[in-house]
Amino acid sequence: MDKGKWQLLLNNTGVVAMHMALTHHNTVIMFDQAGVGQLGYRLRHRFNGTSLVSSKTGLVMHILSTMGHFYKVVDMASRRIRYFRPCENGHYNWKQLKWLLSDARWYASNQILPAANDRVILVGGRESFIYEFVPKLSSSSRDKSFSLSFLQRTYERNARGNNLYPFTFSRMAIWDGSRNCPSSGSSVLLSLDHSNNFRKVKVMVCGGAAAGAYRVAAQGRFLKGLSSCGTMVITRNKHVWKMEHMPEPRLLNNMLILPTGHILIINGAKRGSAGWNNAASLSLRPYLYKPRKTLGKVHFQQRGYPTELRLQALVLHYMDRRHHNLRPLNVSINYYSSLNSGVKYGGEFSVEFWLERRSSNYVEFTAYEPPFTTHSVSMNQRMLRPRCEGSKWMSECGFGGPFFF
Repeated sequence: MDKGKWQLLLNNTGVVAMHMALTHHNTVIMFDQAGVGQLGYRLRHRFNGTSLVSSKTGLVMHILSTMGHFYKVVDMASRRIRYFRPCENGHYNWKQLKWLLSDARWYASNQILPAANDRVILVGGRESFIYEFVPKLSSSSRDKSFSLSFLQRTYERNARGNNLYPFTFSRMAIWDGSRNCPSSGSSVLLSLDHSNNFRKVKVMVCGGAAAGAYRVAAQGRFLKGLSSCGTMVITRNKHVWKMEHMPEPRLLNNMLILPTGHILIINGAKRGSAGWNNAASLSLRPYLYKPRKTLGKVHFQQRGYPTELRLQALVLHYMDRRHHNLRPLNVSINYYSSLNSGVKYGGEFSVEFWLERRSSNYVEFTAYEPPFTTHSVSMNQRMLRPRCEGSKWMSECGFGGPFFF
C-alpha cells in the first residue's frame, strides 16, 4: 500500500501553535496565549503582552486576545469579539466590534451556522452553561444568551469542568462530557453525501481520558486513556452509538477528513489528561480510519516532553509529484451571483478545468471546509460530496466539463 511522507516546512515557527487554521489563501495561521505559563518558552517578539500570529512563511504580526484567560475579573476583554480576514497583499488585520458578548467566556466552542449570514453559535466554556449567537440581530433581551441545562449536568468540578470545548456540528450539536477537554478526546463529522440529500449526518468521537484522570495526574499518576471510538447517525429518531477500538489508547488527538473521506487520527498521548504536565507516553503512530470498511478494521517536576516548534506537513501518496499529470489545471469556479462573492446556500456553481491525461471517464468533486483547531477540537470541519447536474459536452457526469453542482 502506498504511504505518505512527512515534510519539514519550518524548523522553528516562533509560536507555540495552541490554535491553528488554514486560510483560503493557502496560508496557515497559528497563535498562542499571551502568558507562557509553565512552558517557559518566550515568544521572539512581544507587543504589550499580546500574543502573536505566524503564517507558513514565518510572518509574525500582532493580535489581540479574545474571551480572555481571567474571565471572572470585571474585564471587557473576556467579552470582546474580533474578526480576522486573511488577504493576499500581505496586510493582515483584526477588526474589533463595538458590541460585546452577553457573557464572559473561556474554552467555548464556535460553530458557523448554515444559511444564516455568517452567524455563529457560541456554546459553553469554563463554568459557563449557556449558548448565544453572534452577530446580534438586535439589542433586545431575546437576542442574548440562553441556558443549556445539559452543560450543567455534564459539569465535573473535580476535573475543572470536563465539558470544555463541547463538540458541535452543523445542523446538530452533541456533547459528551467524558470526552471533552480536559479529558480531550476528539471528534469529526464524516463526509456528507448528495445521494441522501446531505441528510445522513454521522459523527465520530475517538479516545479521551479515563474517569478521574485529571484529578490523579496532579499526584503523578497517569491513567491509561480510552481506545474506544463511537459513531452515531444524529439525524435519526433513535440515537445509538456503534463502538469500535483503536489499536491503542489515545487522548489529546486530532481527527482530519482526507480528500478520500478517510479519517486521519494523529498526535496525542496514551495516558493522563489535558493540562500542564498531565499527560504521558506520546502517541507517535498515526491511524487511518476508513468509514466504509467492515466494522472493527482500522489500519511534573522534570518535563518529559519539551515544547515542539517544528512545522510539518503530511503529503499523502496521491499528492506525490508522479501523479501531477492527472491533476486538473487552470481550475476556475463560477458562482452565478452578481457580486461573484461565493456560492449561495443551496445554490448552483460550475467548475472548469483542463486535464493533461485522464485515467478514467469518471470525475468526482468534494468540497472541504478546513477547521479552526485547538485543544483536540477541529471546529467547523466538514466535507461535502456535491451532486453533478451535468456537463456542457456530455449528457451524464462522466469526463468532460465544466461540471455543474
